[in-house]
Amino acid sequence: MDKQRQRRFLSVLLTAFFLGGMWNGGSEAQAQAPLRKITLVYASTALGVGTAPLTSLPKVLGYFREEGLDADFAGAAGSQPALQMVLSGNGDVATVQPITLFQLRPKGAHAKAFYTFVRHNWFYPVVIEGSPIKSLQDFKGKRIGVQSMGASMIPFMKLVLGDAGLDPERDVTFVGTGGGAGAAALLKQRQVDVLGLWSAQYAAMENAGFKFHKFVDVKPIKDMSFAVTFVARDEWLRDNPKVAVGLGRSFARATLFAMTNPEATVRHHWAMFPQSKPTGVDDATAMKGAVHELNDTLSFMRSDNATVKKWGMTTRDEIKDYAKVLQRAKLLEGDPGKLDDYFTAEFIDAINAFDEKKVIEQARAYRVQ
Repeated sequence: MDKQRQRRFLSVLLTAFFLGGMWNGGSEAQAQAPLRKITLVYASTALGVGTAPLTSLPKVLGYFREEGLDADFAGAAGSQPALQMVLSGNGDVATVQPITLFQLRPKGAHAKAFYTFVRHNWFYPVVIEGSPIKSLQDFKGKRIGVQSMGASMIPFMKLVLGDAGLDPERDVTFVGTGGGAGAAALLKQRQVDVLGLWSAQYAAMENAGFKFHKFVDVKPIKDMSFAVTFVARDEWLRDNPKVAVGLGRSFARATLFAMTNPEATVRHHWAMFPQSKPTGVDDATAMKGAVHELNDTLSFMRSDNATVKKWGMTTRDEIKDYAKVLQRAKLLEGDPGKLDDYFTAEFIDAINAFDEKKVIEQARAYRVQ
């Protein structure tokens, strides 16, 4: 090879090496691009194991990171404070019961839901196992324990009783009991005859040894399938569609993982939120109770038994039915306006664009280190 050909060959080789280095450097820079920081606001300051698919699990398993996200968590004392944090810019996305949206959006709160994670109503009355109360008609003359005298369960319970043929203003008495084992103890001691709380409360009570007869599928609350959602400001959703999709897909994958491997889910949640692990019991007892609480919550988050079998979805008919219940309960004044203002399905198909079989396989093979 003459000197001129040698120089041309060397020039080509160096150019290829240089361009290759630039290409690889660009890929590496892209891979190391900073994650988008977001703040998720939860309508509770106690993040129990039931929140694992929405908090610890997508973070530990790297689902958030794969979507280019780095999530921080904040707690609020209920749906209204959580929504207010988002509206004021102190959070990006919040967990909210839709009743809060219906009450505040007509007053200027420009926010809407984009992912429904509790797909079925989880408010319902219970009686202690062995109680002579066998039907809703048997509630007549009884005392119903509720979280507080301002609890939203009271107007819902009045609807249930009215549809069952009772006069809710005369035939029953509502009593504020708080929650947890204390409320269950009042039921067992017959200080109240019925409890009107929600599934996570009952699961915790069952872990303490209480057994209940549950009135789950009672009208009209059984139609409240638009139950608990992730909400963001309209402007934020318009400007951050990829973030909304990434969040929803992370939640969906983590929920499916939790359904497949609840024990690993619990251990990861305990590691991230040590205060959520029960004290005063051995590890096996704590795990058994936590798995029961998690599985109970997950049963209301399933997509395979929903009207539309897509993660995060709520149909227009479901929103319409929910609004009707609120109006009948006098929790919603006047016309709610356009139903599409309360939930957007524009991200749902992209959220569901993941391989469920791979998630299930990952969960089945997964071992906590």
